[in-house]
Amino acid sequence: MPVTRSPKRQVQRRCLHAPLLPCTHTGCNRSFRNHSGLTQHIRAKHPISPISSKPTNLSPFSPTVASSPCRPLSRTLFGDIPEANFTDNDIRHSPLHDGFGFDALSEMPVSQGDCDYDTVRLPSPGSASITNPSTLSPHSESESDWVPFKSQVQFEMAEFLFSRNQMPATQIDILLKLWEATLAKHGDAAPFSDHRDLYATIDSISFADTPWESFNVVHNDNKPDRDIPSWMTSNYDVWFRNPRTLLHNLISNPDFDKGFDYVPFREYDQLGNHRFQDFMSGNWAWKQADLLAEDDHTHGSMFVPIILGSDKTTVSIATGNNEYWPIYMSIGNICNNIRRAHRNGVVLLGFFAIPKSEKKYASDASFRRYRRQLFHTTLAKILKPLEHNMTIPEVVRCPDGHFRRAIYGLGPYIADYPEQALLASIVQGWCPKCTAPPHEFDKPGLRRCQEHTEALVEARELGELWDEYGLVGDII
Repeated sequence: MPVTRSPKRQVQRRCLHAPLLPCTHTGCNRSFRNHSGLTQHIRAKHPISPISSKPTNLSPFSPTVASSPCRPLSRTLFGDIPEANFTDNDIRHSPLHDGFGFDALSEMPVSQGDCDYDTVRLPSPGSASITNPSTLSPHSESESDWVPFKSQVQFEMAEFLFSRNQMPATQIDILLKLWEATLAKHGDAAPFSDHRDLYATIDSISFADTPWESFNVVHNDNKPDRDIPSWMTSNYDVWFRNPRTLLHNLISNPDFDKGFDYVPFREYDQLGNHRFQDFMSGNWAWKQADLLAEDDHTHGSMFVPIILGSDKTTVSIATGNNEYWPIYMSIGNICNNIRRAHRNGVVLLGFFAIPKSEKKYASDASFRRYRRQLFHTTLAKILKPLEHNMTIPEVVRCPDGHFRRAIYGLGPYIADYPEQALLASIVQGWCPKCTAPPHEFDKPGLRRCQEHTEALVEARELGELWDEYGLVGDII
């Protein structure tokens, strides 16, 4: 018996949207689906009038301070909140100002001049001692200098063939021969004779990328008499690039000129609220600048905080599921909008070695201790070139083309929890910030710090450190 089917009912779909966010300005009827759209609208259509304040008699810069190109100010100059009278120089044009329409009060110094490579102060552009003001112009390289290329056409041709089109060598030869034939009757020649000439010219560029270096790590502790595990006899190659050279490239990059903070600062809105935007607006950078100002050797130096990050990953395409452990580096002076815009604000520093072992040794205490020690030894070796200039200033060229004395400091390390535990030398499951046991995170615990950790390592046994404080005390 045939079964009769009733026609399907057309169910009307309901479009569910998040509640609209109306613009709060009087007379504006616009509404938006998210806060991002509302913020952009306010910045573009309803800018807040800038702060206007008249100075009474504020002169925080002493003659000693004025002799330093970039002196980080102490917070005592202006106080905790912007209640004092500020001069026009004390109103910083905030990175948030573009399109938003407000000027933020900031506690930050005004640059008191620049210096050359030998830290000799340069006269001001209006000084009578300058015979040729163009000699002080930053980035004064000639626009017609295309060395090692003979002309702009030759450079652009190389860029097109090698970078944009990535043409094979045989096709490059065919193109250049045809080009040569068309110019022969005019007594001229093609930009390159063949692909070898093209590659040789590119290789002769003096401003090349930072070269890669490597060192070898081996196990040098006591080994068993027999059945020696493979990880104890293996050699591990660590590839890296000189971090000092990478820092020079980051600091001197002219692309960062409009988004580079030379000193820590604090921004406030019209209501006196502290605004955090870029790394140098944070409290940690401010405190580090105070420490530099207390030392006569580092007083007046530009603070360059180093930001590191790593993440172990598996690459499956064309590598046979090989594991790589890259480490990246940036500096806190670069504004966030530039660092996130793929403008070379983050550079690849190197690759950690990944030791392997037989399955039976995967949970062995000696192997796990070796992996931890290998990580810390590798990181210390890679960052060794920066050690000297963490206490002694170094003259570097900045994005604006001028030279300043810079002091380096290790800032935050961005990593997931397993790498955080490895960095902090804590037991898996424990908090890297406090000493609260894993099963009692709701209870208050002492905040971890270097002084407390070092005191515990000197006073307690390894087992007690592991069980009661979650510390791995055998890392050298």
